[in-house]
Amino acid sequence: MERQEVIARLRNLREEIEQEGEVGIAALETTFALALSDVCGALELGREECDQVLGQDAAVYVAEVCETRFWPVG
Repeated sequence: MERQEVIARLRNLREEIEQEGEVGIAALETTFALALSDVCGALELGREECDQVLGQDAAVYVAEVCETRFWPVG
């Protein structure tokens, strides 16, 4: 993946987060594990690759959070 493509994907992630929230990204409260998981998703890493990046404890945490997240239908 080229550097400009990585930058574009990460910028798109930021823009998506900003559109969904009422608060700027600097004011968001999250864990590093969840943020890193979102970065892995923006870079289109597979589940196993993302788990390698996160490590076992964080991967389990992210999976549990994702199972319990409520996504409103809009």
